[in-house]
Parts: sequence; C-alpha cells; structure tokens
Amino acid sequence: MGLRNMRGKWQYRFRTHGQDVCVTTALAATERNESKALKLEIAHRQAIEEGRWGFRPLVPKGFSDVQQEFLAWCKVEHAGKPNTWRRIQTSMASCVAFFGRQMISMIQPGDVEDYKVWRLTPRPDVPAVRDVTAKHDLDNLSIFFRWAVKHDYARLNPCNEVKRPSDSQAVRERILSPAEEKLYFANAVGNLGKVTRLILLQGMRPEEAMSLPKAAVDVEKGTLKVLAGKTPAARRTLKLTQEARSILAAQMQTTGPWIFPSPKKPGAHISKLNCPHDRVLDKLNPCGSCGEPASKHPTKKCSAFSAPSRALYFVMYDLRHTFATRMVEAGVDLVALKDILGHENIRITMRCT
Repeated sequence: MGLRNMRGKWQYRFRTHGQDVCVTTALAATERNESKALKLEIAHRQAIEEGRWGFRPLVPKGFSDVQQEFLAWCKVEHAGKPNTWRRIQTSMASCVAFFGRQMISMIQPGDVEDYKVWRLTPRPDVPAVRDVTAKHDLDNLSIFFRWAVKHDYARLNPCNEVKRPSDSQAVRERILSPAEEKLYFANAVGNLGKVTRLILLQGMRPEEAMSLPKAAVDVEKGTLKVLAGKTPAARRTLKLTQEARSILAAQMQTTGPWIFPSPKKPGAHISKLNCPHDRVLDKLNPCGSCGEPASKHPTKKCSAFSAPSRALYFVMYDLRHTFATRMVEAGVDLVALKDILGHENIRITMRCT
C-alpha cells in the first residue's frame, strides 16, 4: 500500500494479520519527510508483529502438539453431550494425520481445501469418506481453530473461507424392514444383540439401554424406569414387552448394579458397541468387487472398497427410529409416542417417524 499524500500530510497504509492499518502522520508531505514517514511505518508494523501495539503475539505451536489440550477442553465443554466430543475426537484423528506438526498459525484456507480433497479421495489403503462425513470433519476443524484463536495459536480461522461439502444427500435415518431385522439379529450376538433388541423393542436411546441400572427394572411388574437424560422428558417409565422382559430377567442374574456390566471395567456399565455393530455390518456387506468384508478387505488385490454394495448400513440409533415408525403404523397416538420416546416436543417425534 505504501505512502500517500493526504491533505498535505504523509499517510502510510499496510496490511497485517488480515487487518488494514491506516495512519496519517504529522509530517508534511514533502520529499524531505518521506524517509521519516517510511521509518514510522516500519516501526508501527514491527510493534504490531511483536505484540506491543494492538495485537498479541502468536504462540508458535504445531497442530499435533496441542491435540490433547484441545480434546481435554472439548470433554469439559461438551460434558453433557459425550457423543459430541467423541465425534470431534474422531475428526481430529484424520486432521492430525494430515496436518501433523505443521505450525497452526501457518495453516491457510488452501491447506484446508487440500485436507477436504484428501478426505474425499480414495487411497490404496483407505476408502473415501462420504460428503456428510467430510462436512462434519470440517465443522469440527473449525471448532479447533476458534479455540486456537482464543489461545493465540492462530490469528484467523481458515475454515471460514472453505466451502463445506453438501450433506443434502446424506441418509439421516434407516428404517429396517422385517427381513433386514431378521438378518441383522441372526448375526448380532452377546451384549450387542441384547442392547439393540431392547432399543428396537422399547424405543430406548442406545445410551439409555447400555447404562440401565438393575434398580430401575421391575421384572415382576414389567416396567423399567429411565432415570436420567438430557431433558426432563427423557426420565420416564416404560412398559416392557414380553421379549424385553425375558432379556432383562436374564441380565438381572449378572453381577454388579448394571444390567449390562462392562467386561473390561469392573463396577462400570458398557458405554459403546460401535465396533461389534460395525463388524456385523462388515460381514453382511461384502465388497462388490472382491466379495470380502470391509474389515478383511484385500487392498492389494482390490483397489478400493465398493461402498455402494453396502446395502444394509445403519447406525444403532436407527433402531429407535424403526420402533417409532412401527408404532405409528400400528396406530399409536403421536402424543403417547412422544412420552414413550422421551421427547420434549411433539415436532421431534414427528421427525422420527
């Protein structure tokens, strides 16, 4: 930008840290004063760079160096929503793999664009992610940079200038057919089969089923109480189906206070079943090219996993949606269904059916 004559006085302008700086000096706009005005500009720019004028100095940190610090903050910030910080943790794994120890303050929008392309492009050992997954990864990366700006690790959030992939084609939910249900439960064994069966039979949230205490179950009366939840409406009493009653009666014989005690952590309940659930889907959805399950996909012989062949793909929460849809088809009133599902607002119930 340089110097310019502004009403007979030298004015200097420059850009730093994404901001424009414009100052009119007290020096007359003469050739003799031009060098003095340039020295004032240099001194001003240096003061800003050193954090002595207007901007705090940046703390040099590598991307991977601060991940534990960031994830610890996420865990506290989203303490009431553990799935949120776990999703951020998952996204950060791919971000660390891509950015490594690159200086946070030097990551530009072009670098984030490259990361987006990297996630959406299949590689010899890793299939491309769906658009909705890449969108979530960029959203979580944006959370990281907002946190980094507050800690003076970065000046700006480069994600603001990157277009997110569309999630308009994302499958929000999957309602299982009776045939798909039969196929899945023929392969889901152990705690996975019992928990997912409870979700489908009672419309419970996965975390409600996994954290169910024995004290909340009355097998003789055929009821269970959901004692905790993210809203007051989540705390409710459910009438058990005969099959759910049988499952819970058997689980009451286990040791400890929980219906589904953790096999790895004494005194705790199971907290996630994603891995066994995914293994079942891998088994049921072989690669369309080589016929092998995704978990045993021979990448050397088959270049990429054929994702469209995954005809039966759903998340555990979809079993709750399947329950809700079947209740409506059976003629259950939406108001009653709202109470069964533990929703605060009937509009949420309508979206689930």
